[in-house]
Amino acid sequence: MTALTTDPNARFLSAQFGQRIVDLLDSPRKRALAVEAFDLVASSYRRDGDSVARAWMVGMCPHLDGQSPLKALEAGRTDTALDAVLAAARAEARGAHAN
Repeated sequence: MTALTTDPNARFLSAQFGQRIVDLLDSPRKRALAVEAFDLVASSYRRDGDSVARAWMVGMCPHLDGQSPLKALEAGRTDTALDAVLAAARAEARGAHAN
């Protein structure tokens, strides 16, 4: 079975970003963190939350040394690196934009 048939996070990410992103996020934990980060950002905006979250996930993020959250998750090899994406999403949700 493929991840899309067994993993709801993979289905969600495929719908939002395409199958390539699901393939790049090569573990269930990375996919779950991506969905959690997306939800944190999307829920913090009253209008257009999903659109803002999609843009945030693929854009350069100062909290992640200029990497996009999706790229940081893809490259993340340690718990600390992966948790940094959630910390960045929480900061975005609070409105703490690092410029």
